[in-house]
Amino acid sequence: RDKHLLGPDFFNAKEYPTISFESSKIERAGDKYRVHGTLELRGTKKDVVFDVMHNGTAKLSDRFGLWISFYPFSQAEYLAITAQWLRHFGLDEAAIAAARQDALVWALERGSRSGRVAYQFARDRAGRLDG
Repeated sequence: RDKHLLGPDFFNAKEYPTISFESSKIERAGDKYRVHGTLELRGTKKDVVFDVMHNGTAKLSDRFGLWISFYPFSQAEYLAITAQWLRHFGLDEAAIAAARQDALVWALERGSRSGRVAYQFARDRAGRLDG
């Protein structure tokens, strides 16, 4: 059966060894979810929508043997994202420039330069300035 699926009349895995799906939006639809994205199969990309149900939470590694990791941001990328979050929280350009060094220390203390860390820093900074 697998040989047939991998063969040229189905997936043609020899010529197209990769199938990819890139999600663009997830929305709630009653008690289900609708996942929008682009599916690439046999060299053809197509926008698709899948209706899915949430069956509980489990690690991808436990369920499927998959490990997903993200490359850390460069310092410039991290600072740019942090600046965007600071703008979102109403800080002006002078306050953003003054926060650069503290943002780097914040990331260093948490061992990560990620969007989540940038958001946490900006939220904390804006809260301290507001209070």
